[in-house]
Amino acid sequence: MVRESNAWRWCVLGGLSSLWLAATVASGQIIVDDADSACTTTGSWSSTSMPGQWGNSYLYKTTVAQQTGTVRWCPDLAVGGKYSVSVWYRSTGTSRPYDARYTVTHEGGSTEVSVNQQINGSQWVELGEYDFATGTSGSVTLSDESTDVNKSIVADAVMFEMVEGGRAEFRAFWADVFHYGLQDAAQIDQMVALAVQGKYNAIFAEVLAYHDNATGSNGAYWRSNIVTRSVYVTDAFDPLAYMVQQAHAHGLELHPWVVAYRASGLWPPPGNAYLGDRPHWLMVPRAAIGAGPAPVDGKYTFDPGNSEVQDYLISIAKEIVTYYAVDGMHWDYIRYTPTNADAGYPADDTVLTSGLARFQAITGRTDVPPAQGDADWDDFRRRTITELIRRCRAEIATITTNPNQPLRHSASVVTWGDAPEDFEDTSAYARFQNWREWLELGYLDTAVLMAYFREYNTDQAQWYRNWVDAAMGWRYDRQVVIGPGIYLNETFADSVTQMQYARNAEADGLSTYSYGATIDSDRNGVSEWDQAWYPYVRDNLFGGNVPTPSMPWRDRTIATEGTLYGQITDFDTGEPVDDADVQVEVGELASVKTDGNGYYVVTMIPSDAAGVMLDVRASKDEALAVHYRVKVVAGETRREDLALGEPICMPADLDCDGDVDMTDFGLFSQCFNGPNRVPACAP
Repeated sequence: MVRESNAWRWCVLGGLSSLWLAATVASGQIIVDDADSACTTTGSWSSTSMPGQWGNSYLYKTTVAQQTGTVRWCPDLAVGGKYSVSVWYRSTGTSRPYDARYTVTHEGGSTEVSVNQQINGSQWVELGEYDFATGTSGSVTLSDESTDVNKSIVADAVMFEMVEGGRAEFRAFWADVFHYGLQDAAQIDQMVALAVQGKYNAIFAEVLAYHDNATGSNGAYWRSNIVTRSVYVTDAFDPLAYMVQQAHAHGLELHPWVVAYRASGLWPPPGNAYLGDRPHWLMVPRAAIGAGPAPVDGKYTFDPGNSEVQDYLISIAKEIVTYYAVDGMHWDYIRYTPTNADAGYPADDTVLTSGLARFQAITGRTDVPPAQGDADWDDFRRRTITELIRRCRAEIATITTNPNQPLRHSASVVTWGDAPEDFEDTSAYARFQNWREWLELGYLDTAVLMAYFREYNTDQAQWYRNWVDAAMGWRYDRQVVIGPGIYLNETFADSVTQMQYARNAEADGLSTYSYGATIDSDRNGVSEWDQAWYPYVRDNLFGGNVPTPSMPWRDRTIATEGTLYGQITDFDTGEPVDDADVQVEVGELASVKTDGNGYYVVTMIPSDAAGVMLDVRASKDEALAVHYRVKVVAGETRREDLALGEPICMPADLDCDGDVDMTDFGLFSQCFNGPNRVPACAP
């Protein structure tokens, strides 16, 4: 049947008139089935009915080397525009051809798309997005011609779904520094060319894996003045600058990928004397507390709760975003590693900036060190990682020199094992990575699930699907991208099957791991860089080019929320205040706590494009700071600093007689320009 908006319509196709019953499938969807008069054939096609078909039947025919028959689906479009085109077929594995040839006829001409009918059966498989005119000039045609002859090709249903400006989908891959790809201009040119060939639209490029330069893969892949540089960064060549230039020249986004807490494989860190002078920045296992640097999971690792470490990592993000026209900021290892829940303790237990020292000061606990499994200690370690994520979200949004604002803030997030019903039971939460909260509170724009599971393993294949389904319920008003580990799969077809499942679940996009490792054809745990993946994913999944999804919460013209952040200091000493309580006084918005550097971040503040005036109150113990009439604009991030203990002025109408006399104004005029302002007639 042909389905459209609720209406009866007449259509003339090939001189034949028929009455079509049009019923709504979904907004803007039109489906033409094999039994409809809008579907016509040439040659000898047979009809049958089997489970997994669309509607009541489907057509089939044996493939041949030279075309002898076609099936053509021709919708009557009441409205011209851009449509996503998808096909439905029943698959039975190798009895189907791997290169079913569909031709989409659209306003721009004709586009042939090859589909592997051996996989992804009984679901919609997208051929791409195309512009169509009103009426019946557009169509999809399937030929019986194939290089895979003597197979049973299926012609069932085609769906045309109208989209606004093209169906946006994030299509990225991770490109790591441990494989070929980022070391010189030729490698980067090839990487960009393959991304374009595969119809990707973004690259997560690893620019910092370790903070030393022991090997070429280590160090900053940009001209950093903060981190020791990789040996591939020279006076003549800046890898990040060249990646940005080439990606943008070819219509791709470039997102720098930074490993958060992995400092070095050796100590002192080779080539980084600055870091070597700061062993107190490191965390160690519980048994090594206070005994100096010690590895965690074989690596020297930053203490996420250390306020100096937090400032250091934020300075790196700001340097990249300020001096390079990147499209976002992407974090990895923004968590504890698989076996280091027994960590988080300071290498130097005399330092007051360590996570443990902060925990003691905040909780008043004296049992040092707290034992593993201690609920308060676990919550605090979870909090410290969130502190970095939320501050980065605010800081990069205010970098005015970057021409690509609003920048996308994203992170690779953990999906080890099976997906439980409750997020608190996930492997991520157990390693203190609360990525559900980061989405719920808008600290992340996009979470990218490291869904690395083998499709040929029955248990892992199900775990993959469980994680996709669970993540759709944990994205709130932000975006979730699924990142299948294609390097683990035995065939390209298995990888496409996983990706299609995520797309059908309405994920916001896909990111494949990795650029330099695309298949494990022997199931031997050694991945291969088979470049045939890029035309394969184009032909069997991606089709045409699409844009990345927009971020409406960052668009001033349509956003309904704003962000406020700043630093709370002590008025008398000027020092930052840890664990102060900050409340933006609107509705039921929850208060937040400051981090070790005194920073607070309040997101999702109800507002509009004109802005709303709100009051902000900070307090700790007996100290108080108040900002009155702070303007919060939807889609924007505004900074407001406060000082605890500053005298609160009363700058107007002190006797509440309805007049502000000159004496009042003269005595308290300084209050009009200070941060602490109260309304007239304040008690």
